[in-house]
Amino acid sequence: MDVLARVRAVVRLCTALIFVAAFSTRAFAAPPAKNAEANWIWSPAHAKDTVPSGPCYFRKTFTLTEGYQGTLEIAGDDQYELFVNGRHFSQGTDWRLMKVYDISEQLVAGRNVVAVEAVNKKGPSAGLTVRIKLLAPGGVEQRLLSDTTWKTSLKKVRGWERIDFNDVRWVPARSFGPFGTAAPWAGQVAVDNGAVGRFLLGADFRVESVIGPDEAGSLIAMTFNEWGEIIASREGGPLLLIVDKDDDGLVETVTTYCEKVKSSHGILALNGQVFVVGEGPQGSGFYRLTDEDQDGAIDDVKLLVGFKQSVVEHGAHSPVLGPDGLIYLVIGNHATPKTEYEPNSPYHHYYEGDLVQPRYEDANGHATGVKAPGGAVLRTNIDGSFVQIFAGGLRNPYDIAFNREGELFTYDADMEWDVGLPWYRPTRVNHVIAGAEFGWRSGWAKWPDYYVDSLGSVVDTGRGSPAGIAFYNHHQYPARYHNALFACDWSQGRILAVRTTPGEGSYTGKSEVFLEGHPLNATDLAVGPEGWLYFCTGGRGTEGGVYRIVWTGRVPPQPKLTGIMEAIRQPQLQSAWARQKIATVQQKLGDEWDRHLVAVAESPRYSLVDRARALDLMQLVGPFPTTTLLTSLSKDSQAELRAKAAYLMGIHTDESTGARLAELLGDADPRVRRIACESLVRGAYHPPADGLARLLADGNRSVAWSAARALQQLPTEQWQQHVVDARNLTAFLHGAPALLAVQPPDAVLDAVLTRAADFMHGDVSDPDFVGLLRVMQLGLDRGHLRRDNVPDLCRQLADEFPAREPLDREQRINRELLRLLVHLQEDSVVPRLMSELKRNLPIEERVYLAAYARFFKHGWTSEQKLKLLEFYEEAHAVEGGHSFAGYVDNFARDFVADFSDEEKAAVIAQATRFPHHAVWALAALPEDPGEETIGELMALDEKLLELDSPSAKRLGTAIVAVLARSRDPRAMAHLRRQYDERPERREDLAMGLAQSPTGENWPYLLRSLSIVEGVAAQEVLNQLIAANRVTEDPEPAWQAWFEEKYPDHTPARLPEEAPGTQWSYQELVGYLTSAEGLSGDAGNGAKVFQKAQCAKCHRFGGRGEGVGPDLSKVSQRFQRKEILESILFPSQVISDQYASKTIVTNDGMTYTGLAAPARDGAVTVLQSNGEKVTIDEVDISESAPSKKSAMPEGLLNSLTLDEIADLFAYLNKPVESANVTLQPSVKRMK
Repeated sequence: MDVLARVRAVVRLCTALIFVAAFSTRAFAAPPAKNAEANWIWSPAHAKDTVPSGPCYFRKTFTLTEGYQGTLEIAGDDQYELFVNGRHFSQGTDWRLMKVYDISEQLVAGRNVVAVEAVNKKGPSAGLTVRIKLLAPGGVEQRLLSDTTWKTSLKKVRGWERIDFNDVRWVPARSFGPFGTAAPWAGQVAVDNGAVGRFLLGADFRVESVIGPDEAGSLIAMTFNEWGEIIASREGGPLLLIVDKDDDGLVETVTTYCEKVKSSHGILALNGQVFVVGEGPQGSGFYRLTDEDQDGAIDDVKLLVGFKQSVVEHGAHSPVLGPDGLIYLVIGNHATPKTEYEPNSPYHHYYEGDLVQPRYEDANGHATGVKAPGGAVLRTNIDGSFVQIFAGGLRNPYDIAFNREGELFTYDADMEWDVGLPWYRPTRVNHVIAGAEFGWRSGWAKWPDYYVDSLGSVVDTGRGSPAGIAFYNHHQYPARYHNALFACDWSQGRILAVRTTPGEGSYTGKSEVFLEGHPLNATDLAVGPEGWLYFCTGGRGTEGGVYRIVWTGRVPPQPKLTGIMEAIRQPQLQSAWARQKIATVQQKLGDEWDRHLVAVAESPRYSLVDRARALDLMQLVGPFPTTTLLTSLSKDSQAELRAKAAYLMGIHTDESTGARLAELLGDADPRVRRIACESLVRGAYHPPADGLARLLADGNRSVAWSAARALQQLPTEQWQQHVVDARNLTAFLHGAPALLAVQPPDAVLDAVLTRAADFMHGDVSDPDFVGLLRVMQLGLDRGHLRRDNVPDLCRQLADEFPAREPLDREQRINRELLRLLVHLQEDSVVPRLMSELKRNLPIEERVYLAAYARFFKHGWTSEQKLKLLEFYEEAHAVEGGHSFAGYVDNFARDFVADFSDEEKAAVIAQATRFPHHAVWALAALPEDPGEETIGELMALDEKLLELDSPSAKRLGTAIVAVLARSRDPRAMAHLRRQYDERPERREDLAMGLAQSPTGENWPYLLRSLSIVEGVAAQEVLNQLIAANRVTEDPEPAWQAWFEEKYPDHTPARLPEEAPGTQWSYQELVGYLTSAEGLSGDAGNGAKVFQKAQCAKCHRFGGRGEGVGPDLSKVSQRFQRKEILESILFPSQVISDQYASKTIVTNDGMTYTGLAAPARDGAVTVLQSNGEKVTIDEVDISESAPSKKSAMPEGLLNSLTLDEIADLFAYLNKPVESANVTLQPSVKRMK
């Protein structure tokens, strides 16, 4: 990478020039608040995500009275050994699982200690998190959480885990952030203490363990086969067969069922075979597995549908059997089948649908470039001979399920990184009808629920991580859970119960938390033969298991069923074990089966549920219903039965069923009307355009949706005028998007836009007005129309902006108006937009305005531009999801890129007004910005030193980059001066100086090698090598070469700690840059200055000797870690002025230290022990320079951590206040 590219990368937020992450600030904590959380902690010797492999030791002491009980929860990345009061208690090797222990028996009256040896085995991330809960005899709870009050050391000392060990010399731990939110652990750690006490659920329910983690591993999917045995998928591993041989509720065997397909993300047991989505012999795909010899192990593996991507979390999942006998499966937005979708797929004519371009993709790169349909539901058969796409516009649902009525549902994921942004969509349950579009698009292009060309959710469930789902159609649970959808939320540790209510052709719903756990890393669930809900746990390497939820209350007695009713009323038709029982009944009835089944379907003396179930069994088991029967049942008084008949008439077709479906378009029940539309398409009938067009005006959204989908399958000339000439606004709003999607002729497209504009002149409700705006967006997009094509529309829309919508509501009209106005570049609204930005709108709405405002190319005053940039500065500081700040940065970057040179200069001149985003103006400067600009940047750099904020530091980094790129002598002199005067910036400045690694910069770069780290160290070393200032010898013996070439210099070797050193350099540098280390007492530090013998050689203000370097301004010249390095390794770098000499006397005595002239030619030697020896000139036999400093090693060994902090506080005092009166000082409380 050349210098220019390197510098441009810096100002585009690459962190190459930014300091290595600063050490976290912290203080000794008071007792934790009730809602406080444990922290991930480690030694302060290492910054977060830069931890080398190796152990770290922790201690926490506390005092108790008699009778305390306690539990301890612990997780360690990567592993830990736990000691309680000196005794080894347990260990862990899975950081994704927080184990819970009862330590009551180990607690004692008096002093207690919890000690942990944590080990980082791999990677740069490491941490320990602990919660200790102590319960007093009176019931009062006390909590001790891992935080900076825990003591830590990198050295293992004998007895370190014991109560009586003196840890006064151990350093406070460093916090890497709270458990649950700190990366990289956030959302990946589950809490586990076994089944007992782990779960919170309603009265009369209990959770029982089926198999534990040792047998299970991490499980990601499960189902029951025909014999009630559990088939489970191990993450990264095989399928398992979990068998309870004697039906006593206890598992006897857990065996490997199939090793040929791994990481199966969904399992369907069907007709003695098993269908899975996983990684198999032919790659990622949908496989059919067969156990031909019935020995409990799969023999044959056949790929049915391959996928282009590997099995990933956003890949293919969960095959299920549909009521039509086909197999449905769901794919996430990163999966694409290798097979082309069938042309007759229910989901068709899909498009991106975002008008304003270019699209802003996720600021952190997630799903960048993924196009519609995104996540989708697919449909195929047991041979995989075709693949239809059934619905699309999903993000990443993990599972799908059919309810008792045969309607399909899924539980879709949110994009949690978008939290706080206007396009954030929470996790949600969707009713998936044929051809449904749910509007997920990548980046900021997600469609809101209110779009007329998208379907909304049944219920939103907030943040979460959706996993497996299942409908409960058994009788063992209370009636309120019958036909409820149970859904796993992995990250929130819960299982939801969603009750759906049919209405308006679709469903509404309410969710409640059915089960919570600590942890509850539930990945999948299924209803077992006895009617209990089973779930498995695991995922992302967490500990797994299988559990069941048992109802302990009274179960109403069930009637004894015989004959066909035994099959009709068989619970849980979706399960393999239920279908096996039904097959047994069929076998027993023999030839009577068909007659009895048809009789139930036909006879009104049976209940509606029984008659509908008879039709289900006819489709799945046989005999297939005749068209005569279906036509007859389609006229039944019960709407559910008519709907079921209409559904099946889309599969079993003849002329009579086609005609009857056309009649059902006018049915009184909206669900029947919707299904009639879907079946007319599925059965490849030739539906009447008039009848379908009338349904565009249906007040039920799903009905109008299905009618529009059906119309799209007809030639457009048969129905386009129904849309264009529609007098009913609802019909127009549902028909126009469907018409525009099929790309009609330009004349029709123009007519749609004209009709939409005409409607806007009338009395239109707010929701309908928003619908019209969406139609206009689609028309402009599909027709590739710009401002010049629709001048009247530009004026009309501009007059509408801004609409006055209630401040506490989503600004839907203004959002959609702004999209149109930006696309049309109607910049007359810019002043009004800026006024809206000043209103007291929710931050999401203001971000929306600012996001689109940047697209206006004209219409701005320079001050308005600066005002918008000021808002970006404000918005950047708002707390939001992981991508929130990145989106705002990208808006600001692109906005500034369009500034004139004068406006960019104004940004730089006023950079303190928006320091975070002024870097984009710097990025546009040429390599040689000119003397005047260099001077301005140098002045700005000085001014920024008055600001203490991350944004100011970021801007300072960019200034260093620009100055370094220029290679201007004045700029380089400025950087060197800053290096001398601003120790805290030295890594940054060293990288800048490295861009010209010769001349006066060379010694600075050599000096910087002791302080630069990570990327900065790599850059400096690379530039030094490129400068050809080192040996040309390619052998690795360069250190020996250096010592031979420069014998008087300090050897080029890393400093080594002297034997017996109490404190390591890394421990102390971490401590001294922490909040505790920075809060030393300067008054006490003056005493420590004497105690540590510093005053024997050094002067500080008016105190001490002047033999060694004057330390009065040491903090202005050096960073704390540089000062610390000089104390711990005094011989590593020695100034010529204070170089030691070794003097040998005539009688053979040797003295080493600082040599100074004395009287009459004598020499006074200040030795490292602080003693002075005067030697007469005539007694000196030999005098030679010494590479060993006169400053003694181990000066800090006798000090406590508090004393070291006090000493540095003293050295950091300005000279004029350095003479602190030696008087007793109050020690800070810990």
